[in-house]
Amino acid sequence: MHHFEPPRRRGLLAHLGLLAGLLAASATFFSLATRSALGPGFVLLLLGALAFALPLPLVGYRLAALLRGGYEVSRDGLRLQWGWRAEDIPIHAILWAELAEDLVQPLALPRLRWPGALVGSTHHPDAGEVEFMAAETEGLIVVGTAERTYAISPADPGAFLRAYQTELERGSLAPLKPWSARPDFLLAEIWQIPRARGFLVILILFNLLLFVWVGLALPSLETVSLGFTPGGQLENPVPAAQLFLLPVVNLGLGLASVLVASAFHRQQTDHPLAYALWGVASLSSLLFVLVVYVILFNA
Repeated sequence: MHHFEPPRRRGLLAHLGLLAGLLAASATFFSLATRSALGPGFVLLLLGALAFALPLPLVGYRLAALLRGGYEVSRDGLRLQWGWRAEDIPIHAILWAELAEDLVQPLALPRLRWPGALVGSTHHPDAGEVEFMAAETEGLIVVGTAERTYAISPADPGAFLRAYQTELERGSLAPLKPWSARPDFLLAEIWQIPRARGFLVILILFNLLLFVWVGLALPSLETVSLGFTPGGQLENPVPAAQLFLLPVVNLGLGLASVLVASAFHRQQTDHPLAYALWGVASLSSLLFVLVVYVILFNA
């Protein structure tokens, strides 16, 4: 058995630099927001901190995938590992293996890529669907099967091809069983369902509306009443900054609903309780919008 690792140096530097930059930018925006007066500037700084924080899980996963990446060649088959993506290919299922630069038609690369993270799928006119599990664009090797083609990047492409040819000539006594594993991103799976995607879009829009609306309204207010007494009178006014509790509570309820609904969806696709929770969360967000309207109308 021969084990080959992808080139990691440039990828590690790129990922660590990107993580550090995103963390620094997000922390800077958040720090500025905590020292900023309530208003449009505060909202923009808060949204900026969120925008820089959102890509962190993706970059972190790509870094983990690079560290876990590797390729094994044996007389029984080829094992590909890239993060939590794995593929076992029996030796007899491999139709051909060669350098990508030797293809007649150039190989199209995934659009979202950087050093150490050449992943995704493209289409090739001769090879069909090509899945990338690679770190660098140079020295790519393409491995063709009847179902799809894989693009990999062992640090020594020549040694990989020689090992493959040697093991192929030896013949297999017990070929690998075909096996495939893919990272299961539940939210990405849910996003593919039109009805579920509709509920998620409503939740996102209502949450953004509440944060932006409250942030724009607060500079002109000193106090607000957050409710009514049993007699129908406005409650005693409180500092206007407490109005931000409503968007925060709404966001917390929305996230909790999404997580619980996702658990039901995991048990059964299109679980009725999942849709019930998403529906309740959407209705709750609408009610929070109405509550903010009433509070500001009576301010």
